[in-house]
Amino acid sequence: MKDNLRKWIAQHRKLLLWLGGYTVFFFVLAWRKYAVMNSNSGDAWAMIEAFNCTLRGKLMYIPTYEMSYLGNHASLIVLWVVPLFWLLPTAPTLYFAQSLSIGLSGIPFYLLSRKVLDDRRAASLLTAAYLFYPTVVTMHVDQLHLEVFGLPFLMAAAYFFFEARFFPFVIFALLGMMGQENLPFTVAAFGVYAAVRRRNIKWIVVPILLAAIYEVFALKVFMPYFAGPEGMSAVAYHTLLGLPPKEFIHAALTNPLPLLAYLTDAEHVFYLMQVFQPLLWVAPLLAPEFLLVVQALGMNLALDSASRVIAWHYGLATGAFLCVATIFGVRNISQVLEARWNLAHARLMLSACICALCIASWPFWLEPSQFATHAYYPTLEKVLALIPPDKSVLAPMSMIAHFSDREDSRLQACFSPEVTRKSQLRGFLVWPQEDMYKMDYVIFDANDRRFPPNVATRDLVMSYYTNTNYQLVFNENNVFVFRRRESVPIAR
Repeated sequence: MKDNLRKWIAQHRKLLLWLGGYTVFFFVLAWRKYAVMNSNSGDAWAMIEAFNCTLRGKLMYIPTYEMSYLGNHASLIVLWVVPLFWLLPTAPTLYFAQSLSIGLSGIPFYLLSRKVLDDRRAASLLTAAYLFYPTVVTMHVDQLHLEVFGLPFLMAAAYFFFEARFFPFVIFALLGMMGQENLPFTVAAFGVYAAVRRRNIKWIVVPILLAAIYEVFALKVFMPYFAGPEGMSAVAYHTLLGLPPKEFIHAALTNPLPLLAYLTDAEHVFYLMQVFQPLLWVAPLLAPEFLLVVQALGMNLALDSASRVIAWHYGLATGAFLCVATIFGVRNISQVLEARWNLAHARLMLSACICALCIASWPFWLEPSQFATHAYYPTLEKVLALIPPDKSVLAPMSMIAHFSDREDSRLQACFSPEVTRKSQLRGFLVWPQEDMYKMDYVIFDANDRRFPPNVATRDLVMSYYTNTNYQLVFNENNVFVFRRRESVPIAR
């Protein structure tokens, strides 16, 4: 066993070194984006809070939302990251685990590419294309999202599926679908594909049955248990054509014209152009393996507009399996080119073109300004040092993740004048705006106007300045910090 492992490592040394360098580079990039406090860090804040609470005995609990993250998403696969965080309980540990997951997914992708194309150089180029495909590479720097941790298992499942190794496929498919509750649909797609390709009945039934059982368990048992009385807010956040899933299905069957108009409007067409452009527009469409991505792509198209943002996490499964289908599309196109026009090295040239297009698509997901320190960065560093670790704090979107290690940190956007008591609003738990005046420390960054709604309004800042319960303790470069004169426990 050890000899076989050493032999395999020796044979793939260059691949492993390249993937290691890729992982480290993007980990550093992700950590840089977090450190400079120059972008949205709301999701990262919730994830870091959840891991800190896990070490304190509450599994993935998010105090701000008063529920476990597992009540929003059935991401059991996160358990493999917990020991790493226990050894080194810091935010960089989670960013490294995320980048490592993406890098590791390149191993089965390369093995599958080499098997299908029978060309090491073409397989290497397509693997690079996959790792730089916009919706995959963006996951390094798009804060922290737990479905990423299921990606290497899904890619391993794809490899073993096409290797026709049933039991490894089932094991990795099960682990992969534990990344998030939408991923069982991707696993079920293997069964649909197997039926089209007339595989043995076990390849058809088992993926569909396994996905169905896990999805029912996730939605009916697992997530409600961890969600508690607040309910599954992330599930409620998404609608299809502005309707809940059951109403959407009924409307689609009884009156499909509005759905057709919705799916063919300018926004949807532009999204499809962005998705297919790095893959030569047609490469994944020219292979029956495209069936593996129909479900994930369909959800991106049918759900609300948040699922059609390239530089966000909703396109992960779509991008990954579009790249899988592209492997077969390249093979099919090259066979035609070689047979009809006697074009040598067609696979290598097509792979090189796709690789170049994927890398050149960096403007879809990379915004250089987010990695650069801005003029008042030293001011924000002073603010971080000013806030005592045992005090509650209300912070802006760009700073909130840096307060994830304390018992009570709140995001300013979690308070709204639209509610009179704690309630769900637009799929998220929010508090009445008057509860903002119970926090020990309140930070306002009046320079930041990027994240709607604009919280740091002049009226709100003045309401603290004129409040006798608060004292202005910091005022520099349009950044204000107020301290409450007497701590008041937050009612939960």
